[in-house]
Amino acid sequence: MSTPKPSVSPSGVQYASFRGSGGTLFGISIVNLLLIVVTLGIYSFWGKAKVRRYLYSQTEFSGDRFAYHGTGKELFIGALKAFGLIIVFYAVFFAITRFVSLGVAIAFIYVGIAAVIPLALYGSMRYAMSRTSWRGIRFSFRGALGECYKQFLGGVLLTVITLGVYAPFFHVKMRTYWMNNTYFGNTPFGYAGRGKDLVWHFLLAVLLTIPTLYLYWLWYAARQARYDWTRTRFAAA
Repeated sequence: MSTPKPSVSPSGVQYASFRGSGGTLFGISIVNLLLIVVTLGIYSFWGKAKVRRYLYSQTEFSGDRFAYHGTGKELFIGALKAFGLIIVFYAVFFAITRFVSLGVAIAFIYVGIAAVIPLALYGSMRYAMSRTSWRGIRFSFRGALGECYKQFLGGVLLTVITLGVYAPFFHVKMRTYWMNNTYFGNTPFGYAGRGKDLVWHFLLAVLLTIPTLYLYWLWYAARQARYDWTRTRFAAA
């Protein structure tokens, strides 16, 4: 049986294609569900790793398939660390309520959450890229953690101040940070999006939220994803 050729557009641009089957994925999901029930949820991390390995192994680009190298054990340990951090936050929260007002204690929680989210996103991106390969070459993320905090916290603040209008610009800022610091081997990716290209579509989605029972947001999400990929470049391409 001959190897399927990569998907190519009339302009000669190659696109990724998925070679797997819904039936196989459904079977994996059913087995995962049964094991998750039997293990009281603990197997969910191994199940997630198994699904990712299948999806990556069935995704093909230019005649070769991707590979996922993460393990359930790694995901489980990561979840334990996150759970431990949550316990620490709550312990500190209840401890300081003995010495300060409830409002100050709640403010502490919000500050803590604001400090943890960028760290979690950063760690997740580094992990995901380091566990992905194509043609035997690993991806990597090399951005600075300080820049992640700067872009994320600044974006959240401006989004709140502008009552959400800044959200598309925030998305583009973060996407630029993620993609400009992502590498395939030693070759970098890049992103050249502009918030003003998305803002009117975003505002339209806001206006149509209630009339369409939130369904218009699905269209906006698809449009945003297409826009992101058309604005993403690879230095070797």
